[in-house]
Amino acid sequence: MSQESLLMSLIGGALLVFLGARWIARMPVEPDPWDSQTEEEESDDPESEVCTKCLAPVADPSQHYCAECGNAIGKYTPYVPFVNIRFNYSLFATLWHRLRNPEAPLLGKAVAVLAVLLTTPLMLFVGLPFLIYGRLTRKPGEQA
Repeated sequence: MSQESLLMSLIGGALLVFLGARWIARMPVEPDPWDSQTEEEESDDPESEVCTKCLAPVADPSQHYCAECGNAIGKYTPYVPFVNIRFNYSLFATLWHRLRNPEAPLLGKAVAVLAVLLTTPLMLFVGLPFLIYGRLTRKPGEQA
């Protein structure tokens, strides 16, 4: 390769780099969607929590379950003893909803019936004493 062709290649390459940089610099810049006014509006509006299942607003941030649908909404609800019983054992409610749903497939209903039948003794011998104890120790006029 001769010196003239090498020099021409370098000049051509430099010209391409220059034109490419100029083309990129002249490209239109999209406006920032998060301007200062939007940031101020976002920071002024307090964050309100909602239920992840029914999107109902949470009235008290310390509550553990949604008042509308019963879904666990507390951040630490699965880790709080005795409060998380509904969270851990909501499988039974899910099974009953599947049994009552007319659009559920037949195989899903059959599995739900089998699971309910297999866990019925557990619910009777373990859950029933807790239910009776809760009813007996409840003060008059107190809601369940």
